[in-house]
Amino acid sequence: MKRKTKGALNAALALLSAFVIASCGDRAGMTLSSLEAQNADEAVESGTGYRQDADLAQSRTEDGSPQSEPDPAAGVSEEASIVVYICGSVKNPGVYELPAGSRVCDGLDAAGGFSEGADEKRINLAGILKDGDMVFFPEAGETLAEGASDYITGTEETGAQDALININTAGEQALCTLPGIGSSKARAIINYREEHGSFKDIKEIMNVNGIGENLFAQIKDLIRV
Repeated sequence: MKRKTKGALNAALALLSAFVIASCGDRAGMTLSSLEAQNADEAVESGTGYRQDADLAQSRTEDGSPQSEPDPAAGVSEEASIVVYICGSVKNPGVYELPAGSRVCDGLDAAGGFSEGADEKRINLAGILKDGDMVFFPEAGETLAEGASDYITGTEETGAQDALININTAGEQALCTLPGIGSSKARAIINYREEHGSFKDIKEIMNVNGIGENLFAQIKDLIRV
């Protein structure tokens, strides 16, 4: 009798234990589910609930394949360069490669600066160079070389006046740009003004040996004093 009662008691205790364990498990599961639901609600309310899904969607291309991260260096190119021809009254005329955005003064520096006799105020040193430019630095009174880029300073009227050859200051090279004036006549003009002083009028150039009315008619519109 006692053995049956003890067996019944053990069975009841086992059943009670199983019930308690089952109840605790359900409660833990319910608690976890409740926390997950609460966190989801809070995430939705804060606007972050679908961020992970949205980021995932944006990271894929139209065909569904993952999209690679943008390269920070993409689109950043090396600084371009330009090539210019610096000539005329400079110490080292030649073709120079300079950084894009360089100014006329940079080209002048690359060519070693002005040479003796250069008209240092004639050219706009602040002008921005372009690829393929030919920058000609003239002597005083010298006309610009054909094909040279226009960096003349001053107004249009001043520029036109400066384009004329000043027969009182021009060197042999500048004088030789005039029609009918070669090296010998250019030296004769220079010698004349050294002996007699500056020309007072352009017509006085006909006092130079070898320059008559016919030659004067060819150069009169190209010279000044």
